[in-house]
Amino acid sequence: MTHRIPVLTNSCAGFGQQPVKSRPHSPPFSAHSPPFSARHSPRDPQLAQKIALQRYPDLGVAESALNKEFIARMKRYEIEKKEFFSEPDWPIRLAAERNEDLTAKKAEQ
Repeated sequence: MTHRIPVLTNSCAGFGQQPVKSRPHSPPFSAHSPPFSARHSPRDPQLAQKIALQRYPDLGVAESALNKEFIARMKRYEIEKKEFFSEPDWPIRLAAERNEDLTAKKAEQ
């Protein structure tokens, strides 16, 4: 499938390859990180994957709730909603979608 992107090194364990025991202790963005906006959407899925991991550090933690939800939704979309992967920023959109769902679930409890 053309939407599949290779798993990056250790920092992308949340995409199912190398387990990470805990979140990194550094903030997800440095003071020198350029702001990201929809207007500047990445044209490369690998860059989008890095941005998603910066925005949602739990995505990079193997077996975290966000990681599990992301992978489950990605597999479901591969079957039911293939057009979702037509835009290269799909990792950011999917991570945001799953994070919002998890946040809403926590608020209900």
